[in-house]
Amino acid sequence: MKYVSYLKLVNRFGRGLPVLLLALLLAGCGQAAPTPPVVSSKILRPTPTPVLDNSSGVSSIETPTPAPAQPTVTPLGPPSPASVLVAGPTLPTDSGLPDPLEIDPGLSVDSRGGGNFTASNSTDLNIDALPRLDNSKLVPSAIPAQPNVPALKANFGAKGQPKIGVQAGHWLIEAVPDELARLRTQTGGSGGGVREVDVTLDLARRVAKLLQDKGYEVDLLPATVPIGYTADAFVSIHADASTDSGASGFKLARSRFSAIPRTDDALLSSLYASYGGATGMGRSESITSNMTGYYAFNNRHDKYAASKITPAVIIETGYLTNDLDRLYLTGHQAQVAAGIANGITFFIDNRPALDQREKAATTMPGVEILQDNTPVFDKSDGTGAKIAQLEKGQRLESYATRGDYYLVWLPALNHSGFVPRASATPTTVPR
Repeated sequence: MKYVSYLKLVNRFGRGLPVLLLALLLAGCGQAAPTPPVVSSKILRPTPTPVLDNSSGVSSIETPTPAPAQPTVTPLGPPSPASVLVAGPTLPTDSGLPDPLEIDPGLSVDSRGGGNFTASNSTDLNIDALPRLDNSKLVPSAIPAQPNVPALKANFGAKGQPKIGVQAGHWLIEAVPDELARLRTQTGGSGGGVREVDVTLDLARRVAKLLQDKGYEVDLLPATVPIGYTADAFVSIHADASTDSGASGFKLARSRFSAIPRTDDALLSSLYASYGGATGMGRSESITSNMTGYYAFNNRHDKYAASKITPAVIIETGYLTNDLDRLYLTGHQAQVAAGIANGITFFIDNRPALDQREKAATTMPGVEILQDNTPVFDKSDGTGAKIAQLEKGQRLESYATRGDYYLVWLPALNHSGFVPRASATPTTVPR
């Protein structure tokens, strides 16, 4: 009964905003805003509950007898070894759609790790052998190797129908290749004895079944994503956890480095409206850089991620550490899955015509170094340690301006840092 009161409050105050945002977004694309999806009230027969196979540590399914037939969804993976960009420190933002260049100026920048980079002058760069000035490394320019961008098509399914990638967050994380070893410790959150991976795998299977019933081709994806994975939409399903038991609600994010930001925002807004309407949950505004820099769609630096032309978002379906959220996620799985599946369907059904769809950006903001031996610091206030030096003419990705410094990415070191603005000028670099 407590949760009924909670839903009434949310329904009274929280459901109008996502629909308004969706209408405005679609209007900006030159189309009238269609009616938001109607969430089916049909309750799906629950699928078997995921359990932990103690012999292998891998989530498996116990199927009672007799049992309904399960949907045929073939997992893609884990594929051959890959390298990924591990998201940086958790940084709260001020809105559900953070500025693509937003970062907290008060925090130092540490290594993201695991990136797959090709230096412009060497494919076997020995960082320890780099020349040093003032005990900092003189780093060369390095441009990430990029996979080929697929041609834009009406649909990417094998038979011309929409193809959807549904990732179960943290599923088979222990089986990722060595290049993703830093991800193996990210086994997901838990609350009240409920593990995130069990929730996400169950929901992903349900979402896949609903989409298959609509005639879509569905890939049920584990933690490792195939090289340059291309689909009509990619949604990674997660459940949140917090030391604050009062933290509640769901949230979504797309890449802050998206090559198709308007398209990603359309998918995000559709899911906000549909999921909120199906579950009655309120929105959590604690969007973090771990979400906007999520490795599975960070295709700037990583080949093993959704491609540049694949609309991609991550959804945190609720907080397992909140009693009401957890009870809803584990007791109303059909509604939760319907909210996700109907949001995807609404996005697919209301895309612009093929010739009007957003083309992937080929460049991104950067800076060109103006002086030899330009220092790079690990903080933007001038008190940080000098981590590298650059030479005149080098061009680097730049994410933000903080006071007297540019925040740049150093591919050769797999590290971010701050460059004095007086020593660089804005430009663009290949994306």
